[in-house]
Amino acid sequence: MKTNESYLHIHAKRVLADWLHDEYERIVDEEQFCVYGSVWFIADLACYDNDGLKDIYEIVHTSDVDIWKQWRMNFYFHAHGWKGITVYRVDASWIMKQIRKPEIISFQKILS
Repeated sequence: MKTNESYLHIHAKRVLADWLHDEYERIVDEEQFCVYGSVWFIADLACYDNDGLKDIYEIVHTSDVDIWKQWRMNFYFHAHGWKGITVYRVDASWIMKQIRKPEIISFQKILS
């Protein structure tokens, strides 16, 4: 867990992971993606199916997913020849305002 995460962000991430657990084989919280031993970016939730990484969910609260992180993700995926990975942006406040798992999760696709 990052030390600068708000409780809202932390709990929204946990709730979203719980909502998604039936849709993926495995969900990794705060997965680090590295290049030559250096952390290139950290995904809030990295979601895997049997074929590998499928989707990434970025939970936003006080700041959006900056363009630099989006560029790094895109570059990393292309450098590794990974196709079909989608990155979603989900608002932490929206998640925490729900009283049960919604039929449709409100998200914005930022990379695909």
